[in-house]
Formats: sequence, structure tokens, C-alpha cells
Amino acid sequence: QKAIRSQRAGHFINREEERKTREVCEMLDVNHDGQVSRDELFDGYKILYEGDIEMAKHETEKTMKQIDINKNGTIDYNEFLMANMEKLELLNKEKLRQAFDFFDRDGNGQISLEEMQTVLAFSPQDKLAKLIFIGADLNGDGQVLSLIHI
Repeated sequence: QKAIRSQRAGHFINREEERKTREVCEMLDVNHDGQVSRDELFDGYKILYEGDIEMAKHETEKTMKQIDINKNGTIDYNEFLMANMEKLELLNKEKLRQAFDFFDRDGNGQISLEEMQTVLAFSPQDKLAKLIFIGADLNGDGQVLSLIHI
């Protein structure tokens, strides 16, 4: 399972996101052993929560349960990267949902050619709008379905 998630991480995260993730991981890894210990994570949360010990303890335990896949008591870079990738994947799904909803003017879960023309400000005679629509109408029924509904 770890290998599959690690492979997925490389496909869904761009270089900038990976760089930022590595920087955060390295910042937390105070002793530079390549792993973030429970204590290092706790210290990071203490700073983040401005000394609120209870909140830092709570977040440390929650994070360790969610991210420490191999349950060895530390978070290595791959575990850290995978957790970040999963969060970004959820955010990307939300962005996709918002974009789809923007085109789906009547809220029926489908985008018609007319809705696409309206949003893109194309005239009904515009061939480009029709070509875009045909490419998105996967089953040829004259509607673009949300992949989230499928």
C-alpha cells in the first residue's frame, strides 16, 4: 500500500509543491535524520499554535495517526509527501467541482452546449464552441456529465 501511494504522489504533485513539502519536512526534522519524530512534530505544532500545549498535543497525535503509515513512530519524507498529495488532490477535486458548477448554470449536474456557449460568450453559430463541446461530450448525448456524479 505504501509503494502504491508513494507512486501516486509523484504523479499528482508538481515540482513547486514538492519543493515546499520538502522544505517543511526539513524544517521540522531538527536533527536532520530524514524523519520527523513525534517530538519534532510536537515542537512544530507548539510554534504554530503559539505555545498552546493541548492543541499541539492533539494535532501531533492526529497527524501521527494519519501520516505515519508504517507505524514506526516517525514520519519520513515519503509519508509526508503522500499526505500533502492527498490534501492537494482533495483541493483539486473541489476546484474541479467549482469549475463544473460554474458552467452548469441550471444546476442539473450536466453542461449543455447552450450553457457552454453562454459561459464562454460564444454565439450559437460559433464552430469552436461546438468543437469544444463535442470533445467533452463523451457519450454523445448532447450533455457533459460531471465526473463526480459518475
